[in-house]
Amino acid sequence: MVGLTTMLHMPAAAEPVTIKLSWVVPVTSWGSIVLEKKDLMRNLGKTYNLEVARFRGTSEALQGLASGDLDIADISAGGLATAYENGVTDISIIADELQDGVNGYYSTEFLVRDDSNIRSVADLKGKIIAVSAIGSANDLMLRAMLHKNKISDKDVTIIEAAPATMGEMLKSGKAHAFSAIRPFSAQAAFREGNRVLFTGKDGMGESDLIVWVAKKSFVEENRAALVDFMADMQRVAYWFSDPANHAEVEKIAASATKLPVEFWKGWVFTKQDYYRNPDMMPNAAALQASFDLMQQLGFTKGAIKVSDVLDPTIVEEASKRPRN
Repeated sequence: MVGLTTMLHMPAAAEPVTIKLSWVVPVTSWGSIVLEKKDLMRNLGKTYNLEVARFRGTSEALQGLASGDLDIADISAGGLATAYENGVTDISIIADELQDGVNGYYSTEFLVRDDSNIRSVADLKGKIIAVSAIGSANDLMLRAMLHKNKISDKDVTIIEAAPATMGEMLKSGKAHAFSAIRPFSAQAAFREGNRVLFTGKDGMGESDLIVWVAKKSFVEENRAALVDFMADMQRVAYWFSDPANHAEVEKIAASATKLPVEFWKGWVFTKQDYYRNPDMMPNAAALQASFDLMQQLGFTKGAIKVSDVLDPTIVEEASKRPRN
């Protein structure tokens, strides 16, 4: 029997660390669906608790990170580079979410009307092109493709638009081309009467679309809980990536978005979707290529080394845990 004196000196059990994670795009962002598989998150409620919140984009998520409203922000690699150059150097990429241009997988499409006289990238001169946000991954892909074809971004008009509205904008003539990202590009309204002019892969090759970013201080203070969380995330990621689970994945996507299951059939979490590394390991080479391209295109002035902004140790340690 444990004596009273001994009990008084026993350390109190640590409270679970609260991890606040952002998400932007339904189903495409892990934060929108991860809690649907709590049964695979063995450390949830023990060493960490997870809160998820939707943000409209990179800039808002970075503000949330700065204010303490977020602990992990899912943002574009371009957003991270811009923030870093503007003096926000106390953040690190700790995990990966989505990659574009990986062989055999979906790549962001840039669509024009079937009856349009735009037959090549050169024909975009003088045209209006819609992207989700200036400085976003699809904006960078567009500018990379223009640069490849020796077209200045001053020769076109680039506008921001909500991804869900872009198909109608093209039909009405408010834009002459637009970036089609998942899941919106699976909508019939996006495909009917349109054709693909080029893809993100054509412009940039492989690119790390979305990464998870956290403050270095938060990582240092909560490393053990973050490793537990990442081990759970990897278990969830492997489950979603397993073809044997596709029917249930489609139902989860439908439930999360209130869209019919039929909308998701045949593409979500398949090779018709963006590539998701199940270990959530960032693509360091693709990140460096994006940073170099941003400097070349004038988005950033100084060179950014991926080694200065990437901390893969949480993912690496979590990967050593058993999957079963």
